[in-house]
Amino acid sequence: MDEERRAGKLREKLHGIPMLVKDQNMATCDRMETTAGSWALLGSQVAQDAYVVERLRRAGVVVLGHGNMGEWASVRSSKYSTGFSPRGGSAVAVAANIPLAKRLVPTCAFQSPARKLALDIFSIDSSGTRPLANSLSKVPLAFGTETDTSIIGPAAINGIVGIKPTVGLTSRSGVIPISKNFDTVGPFGRTVADAVHGLDAIIDPDEDDPMTLDPHRPETKDYSAFLSSRSALKAARFGLPQKRCWECVAASNRNVAKRLFKAIEHAGGEIIPTDFPCAEERIASDGSWD
Repeated sequence: MDEERRAGKLREKLHGIPMLVKDQNMATCDRMETTAGSWALLGSQVAQDAYVVERLRRAGVVVLGHGNMGEWASVRSSKYSTGFSPRGGSAVAVAANIPLAKRLVPTCAFQSPARKLALDIFSIDSSGTRPLANSLSKVPLAFGTETDTSIIGPAAINGIVGIKPTVGLTSRSGVIPISKNFDTVGPFGRTVADAVHGLDAIIDPDEDDPMTLDPHRPETKDYSAFLSSRSALKAARFGLPQKRCWECVAASNRNVAKRLFKAIEHAGGEIIPTDFPCAEERIASDGSWD
């Protein structure tokens, strides 16, 4: 990649940029193993790269490695430890360079509530290490998958940007599946611009994923064309669900969010209190996700 750049040859915008992919889903046909965070798949060999990985390599992106994740994306059992896998241990422990022998303990086994909270906060959901690596400035880009909150949740907790694309905008071929109707591949970045450029790099129709070939789905080839300044917030309206949502947010988190709301309002946007339909029936009283 460096030699091509020195020769003035740039494949695409992300030429030479390092990134991580999710261990569970995105197969890489190389010496790395795609295991879903599980010992069950150790030693298995994939026939080819996942389509999004192939697309990234063609764009000149450097695949540094696989990020740790919750084993089988936390769907193998109703009881699991978020962000933990037997192969890689705790996602936050990996990022902190804690020895393997010490990090191979599920978060639920830690007796210290503060320790358990730290692990759960930083490694929430199945996407594990990738958003944490972004947050710690280890890599500028990472790619994960989402069935339900596995991109947007870790991104929010780690203070970075995560984009969950509409199903079919990015290919799932070569990705260990959970749901045909909900699975999607998307980027993590430290800024909106970084994440959008990551998204642009993986948008491509794939014959092995019929959802990407739907002629009725609107598709834009260059989402970076929509990057703007705060002027785009003028007259914008944002709903803020109250029942079982905002009312359950801790005071310390509220203070952080309120600063963001003030910035939006200062730029000409409006925050509108609202509620999800049947919030009391659909959401736990403490606002927890299930």
